[in-house]
Amino acid sequence: MASVYGRTSCNISYVCPPSTDRGQHLRDPRIELPCKLRLTPDTSKNSHGHPELVVQYSLGFIREYWSPTSHKEEWPILSRAWVFQERLLCPRNIYYGHSRLIWECCESFDDELYGQAKRNPESKMQTHALFAASGAGTKDFPGDFETQWTRLVKDYRTESLTYETDRAIAFAGIARAIQGQTKMTYLAGIWKEFAEFQLLWIVRRPEALSAAANRKLAEQQRLTAPSWSWFSIATLPQESRLATDSVGFSICTSMAMESRFVVYRAQILSWRHPHDPEALFHKFEGISLALRTLKVPSKLEWVGNGIRLSSNGNHPFQDCGKLGPKNSMSYSHDDGSIVPGSQLPTNSYMVLTIFTASRSGGKTIKEYQITITQEDDRDENVETQWNYAGLVVVPGAEGSGREERWRRIGAFMYSNSADGKIQIPTPFCIDKSQEEDIFLV
Repeated sequence: MASVYGRTSCNISYVCPPSTDRGQHLRDPRIELPCKLRLTPDTSKNSHGHPELVVQYSLGFIREYWSPTSHKEEWPILSRAWVFQERLLCPRNIYYGHSRLIWECCESFDDELYGQAKRNPESKMQTHALFAASGAGTKDFPGDFETQWTRLVKDYRTESLTYETDRAIAFAGIARAIQGQTKMTYLAGIWKEFAEFQLLWIVRRPEALSAAANRKLAEQQRLTAPSWSWFSIATLPQESRLATDSVGFSICTSMAMESRFVVYRAQILSWRHPHDPEALFHKFEGISLALRTLKVPSKLEWVGNGIRLSSNGNHPFQDCGKLGPKNSMSYSHDDGSIVPGSQLPTNSYMVLTIFTASRSGGKTIKEYQITITQEDDRDENVETQWNYAGLVVVPGAEGSGREERWRRIGAFMYSNSADGKIQIPTPFCIDKSQEEDIFLV
């Protein structure tokens, strides 16, 4: 679909489905389109620019700002998942069927009444500019890319599909287009080059959903995607989808914004895909990752209605920092239908994907990266901050040979700070010699 829509000249989209009260007559702009009268500076108290008087046929609010998300309820076409890639991949769009014509292309966004509209992060030109290959070498690219990519995924996951099993293939054209531009590698919803951030999606359930709805949702999650991919998590029921989704990216975005201060990152060594190479964009059954990382035993326990994660063993994890371990560690369990008091896995491990550390303050009030295995001879009057995040895994099905297979069951993030040049406490030994190769399935 990337090549089909990418080669079109212009895509004309009727924003509302055919019905008995629409589409029977040609649109008459004299009825619905307001008229703008430019006033001279002498007739207005406002001396800045050229004020305008808007005259319209009937009373009503005229919205200047437009975004695909804000218009989903008004324009049904924007709520369809198959249309999502159609809108983004073609170079030019004209939207009609509304009171005004809308023009969208890779360089501008124009409203028939207001002219060039205000930029919004969901527009085609914002998306195309970021995913161009030219931005990949800048220092802010990881954070910017992660922010835009997660926004794209979140918007897509709230789109409607008749069959949830089409979720991967209806997104494949976008993935193929971005891969062609950036030369990065797409793996079941994440990018290999940013896997240390993008593996950290979390599962969340709106409290308004009933236990029965959560159970039904858990049953739907038996999708043919690996446990480490957000494609393995079904979207929420249609009536619950407008405000939020079952997958969140707060940890991904937070850690990507700290990318300047990375001390350690896990690395994807290779991946296995048992199907045709062309199917890598949409057929995820059987795909696995070989991840070089650090791993320690962990413990899961119920505390009230929540699950607490801690390192299991003699690790320097509990005693340092302003917040304390109970408040500085956040954990999200993938199975949202689990009820308090039920049995939790006893063979879990914490797998580190990203670790950042920095200090700020001193005479120059600068923030800078530190290497936690070496002494820092800069100013004493500083604050030390550190963050690390990763996955919680349990043993998976036996693999061929002697490889260890692991299945994801959750994600965690630890964030803390302390005054002074302290030695950062962590259950992980940040030493390349301690790394292990694990296979995520």
